[in-house]
Amino acid sequence: MKTVAVGDIHGCLEQLKALIDHVHRRYGHEIKWVFLGDYVDRGLLSMPTVEFLRRFPGSHDDVTFLMGNHDWMLLQGFDLWPNVYGGGQETVKSYGGVLPPEHRKWLEETKLYLEQPLNSGYVRVFVHAGINRDVPMLVQDREVLLWVRDEFYAQHGIVDERYVVHGHTPQPHLRFPQVLADRCNVDTGCCFGGVLSAAVFIDNIEWPVECVNHLGEHATVQRIGGDFKQIYIRWRS
Repeated sequence: MKTVAVGDIHGCLEQLKALIDHVHRRYGHEIKWVFLGDYVDRGLLSMPTVEFLRRFPGSHDDVTFLMGNHDWMLLQGFDLWPNVYGGGQETVKSYGGVLPPEHRKWLEETKLYLEQPLNSGYVRVFVHAGINRDVPMLVQDREVLLWVRDEFYAQHGIVDERYVVHGHTPQPHLRFPQVLADRCNVDTGCCFGGVLSAAVFIDNIEWPVECVNHLGEHATVQRIGGDFKQIYIRWRS
């Protein structure tokens, strides 16, 4: 069964629906979905996006929702949130200033990370922002999992059995996720005029084998020899 990781949505509901449709048409419905967090803020449709995801079909084992830093701060309350970071005002307007209890419960139940052990000995780790590679997952700091950037990227090249799939750092200039030898960034900045993208994984290969965006464009990813290279072959479904 393929695993599909979806990057930061940020209230971009129509792009999300288009992406899901393209994924189903290309890969069928036997899919494990992992949503990497940041469902709200910046885009105009935070409330209907959360409602759509809250009702997303699938079993507990087939769909995993991770928490993003924007989701966490929404849970701290509307009085605090709009003044803390960009994008909160759009969420306040979308919700009419009231976070329904069923939405609060759903957001509170999102996970901080997901581990996917592979037969190769690697563990694929899905998380919103990144990890501290010096620390086991069970004792990772929530602040790191939701917010880290530079410290995580600076650990590139450290020998580690964990392949990290994350969002959080938008790259609106890219058409597909950034695939590296030790991590994959799936945030392609949809709310900043980029695309909403997803990375597609198969069992026992750490890195994604394909990528897709909400426009219906796909790309293959290959590793050649000892070097990790991205080879994008783009086409529309």
